[in-house]
Amino acid sequence: KPFDLHVLSAKVEALLRRIIAGENCRPAVHVTFDDGYAENCDAALPMLIERGIACTYFVTLENVLTGRPFAHDAQVGKRFPVNTIGQLRQLSARGVEIGAHTRTHPDLGQIAEPRRLIDEVVTARRELEDNLAAPVRYFAFPFGMPRNLNGAVVRLARAAGLKAVCSAYGGYNFPGGDGFHLQRCHGDPELPRLKNALTLDPRQVARRPVKAASPPSLEEKMFELLSQETGPLAEADSQPEETDDALATLSPIETP
Repeated sequence: KPFDLHVLSAKVEALLRRIIAGENCRPAVHVTFDDGYAENCDAALPMLIERGIACTYFVTLENVLTGRPFAHDAQVGKRFPVNTIGQLRQLSARGVEIGAHTRTHPDLGQIAEPRRLIDEVVTARRELEDNLAAPVRYFAFPFGMPRNLNGAVVRLARAAGLKAVCSAYGGYNFPGGDGFHLQRCHGDPELPRLKNALTLDPRQVARRPVKAASPPSLEEKMFELLSQETGPLAEADSQPEETDDALATLSPIETP
């Protein structure tokens, strides 16, 4: 059955409530974007906002602050414009959930140094909040494949008060499942594959294991550093919960 507008308009916190409660009366989809490409403001985001389709927009802090193209694009000779903080503030004001996507878009699965992980996940998230003057409640792993995940980062994100972390290797989020790890299906470039995923093909349902957590000694060291450098960590987000009302019709996002 096709997904109707009501299903697409659910904000991510509403979907998390369904997962955690173990109850769901209908399938639902939530749209996300990664990195922070300026071209998303030309058509895709205004269209979603106009139709009241909720989305979460994960951005890499260093690139949106400096305007530098993403390293993974530059390596293949491409230099796509990056969102500005001004654009992100406009998106946030119009109901788009802005999420954290590290400071420099590294492969977190290859990083074990505690101070680097703290900077990429916790400090960068707080700086993004300061620049937006808005809460940042969700985090997406760069690249998002199983090899790019890191159990220490999951624990770090939870301790820092984030509500969920996202992978990108496919899979579904079932009621009663892990409400902190949200699995995502890739939306491009093969639209037939996306359509297949949205029909809940049984072959897609197999769950894949998350990369094993780091040793406890690393975790203990990380939390010791956190308490020294950032103060006590919040156990939960203190911001009031938003409603699931549809967004108003709006014009395209302004560019500088």
